[in-house]
Amino acid sequence: MLQSTLEVLGRQGYGGLRIEGVADLSGVNKTTIYRRWPTRADLVVAALVRLAEPPIAHETGRLECDLCATFMTATTLRTTSAGRGVVRALIAERGDPEVDRVVAAIRERHRAPARELLIRARRRGDLPRQADLELMLDVLIGTVYTRLRESARPLDKKWVRAVVRLVLAGVGLRRSAE
Repeated sequence: MLQSTLEVLGRQGYGGLRIEGVADLSGVNKTTIYRRWPTRADLVVAALVRLAEPPIAHETGRLECDLCATFMTATTLRTTSAGRGVVRALIAERGDPEVDRVVAAIRERHRAPARELLIRARRRGDLPRQADLELMLDVLIGTVYTRLRESARPLDKKWVRAVVRLVLAGVGLRRSAE
C-alpha cells in the first residue's frame, strides 16, 4: 500500500492522490487503508517515511565526521527516481495546508538526528555554548537540499565535508582530526 501511495503521488501529485486509487493499485479495499491511516496525509507521511527513513546519527565523537556521514545518508529521498518524483510533486503543491503539514512532518524527522549530534557535541564541550544549533541545521540542510534540487553537480562526500567544515568554522570549531 505504501509503495502504491508513492507511485500515485509521483504520477498525480498530492492533489490527485485518492485513497480509492491507492487501494485499486494495491489490490486491497479502501477500508483496509483507512483502518491503518485515517487520513490521506497520514498515508502519505507513512509512505514518505518508509521511502526515506531518517538517517541514523553516526556518532563517533568526531562532530565533523558524524555530520558528514549523517548528511550523506539523508539524501536518499532526493537521489532515488521515486524520491525525485515525489519531491517534485510535493514542491509543486506547496501552499496547500495539508501538503505543508506533510512536508513539515518529514522535514522534522530528518532534522532530528543531526540536531541530536549537535546537542551531544555541545554537552561534550565540542561546540560553543552560544552556538545556535537550529541556525546551524538550517544552513547545513538548506545548502545540501538546494544543491540536490537546483544543481546538476553531484552531491559527494568531498562537497558535504566542505560545507560541514564551513559551518563548523563559522561557530568557532576548528577542523577535527581525520
